[in-house]
Amino acid sequence: MENSNVSQEKDNGSSQTNEPTQKLSDVKLENEVMALNVMVSFLAQAQKRGAFSLVGGGDSVSAVKKFGFENQMVWHNDSEIPKSDLIVLPGGFSYGDYLRCGSIAGKSRIIKSVIDFANSGGLVLGICNGFQILTETGLLPGILQQNKYLNFICKNVFVKIKNKENKYFKKIKKEVLELHIAHNEGNYFCSNDELKSIEDNGQIAVTYCDHKGNDDEKNNPNGALKNIAGIFNKDKNILGMMPHPERMIDPFLSGEDGSLFFENLIESL
Repeated sequence: MENSNVSQEKDNGSSQTNEPTQKLSDVKLENEVMALNVMVSFLAQAQKRGAFSLVGGGDSVSAVKKFGFENQMVWHNDSEIPKSDLIVLPGGFSYGDYLRCGSIAGKSRIIKSVIDFANSGGLVLGICNGFQILTETGLLPGILQQNKYLNFICKNVFVKIKNKENKYFKKIKKEVLELHIAHNEGNYFCSNDELKSIEDNGQIAVTYCDHKGNDDEKNNPNGALKNIAGIFNKDKNILGMMPHPERMIDPFLSGEDGSLFFENLIESL
């Protein structure tokens, strides 16, 4: 489907405001709820003014445009999603990963519309921080913990496609893709009951592996349960994944396996 419309939640803004500045020390915090609201407000203003460097969103925009999507950015404080075929929650570090990765973004005003869109059967893709946000909202099960060895990982990895009965991977002929990861909290974990449900319903999307598709512990970069790199919801319309396909779409920069992902996706819409 050509010129599919894609909405992306903005993870950064460049507009300047003339609002008066206020020191945190000037605000009286009477309880924890007020403290959280004040922190969210100040972080939102700092993010809007460019205090955080969030490169992932720009990569996602470039990727979807390259493959023929019409892109429309959505600010976190908007209340409605424009008519779309796909919503992308891109990588980045929303609110600087304060409190817990994705936790504050998961409470953003726009998230209600994202949840409504997903629950109506709309396609929602969360990449890296977007995956973390999807678990925080409850749209996907489990959580993303700090990496096993407490280090930031930035490198190319191989992932094995575990389920092609969905629009995200259906027409990809390869079984193993080379993608990129860049995260500090990519260690996927869920309860035993959740894991059984995920496995029984075919919700594991991709697992970390080697170039031959061996997804054993030695090919696990971050300690993720069962080498899980990405999962679906039960209906397979929501996908969260830590690897970045949008960073692997140029043979001169990194690789092209990410192109296979986006080409398949736009053909499936």
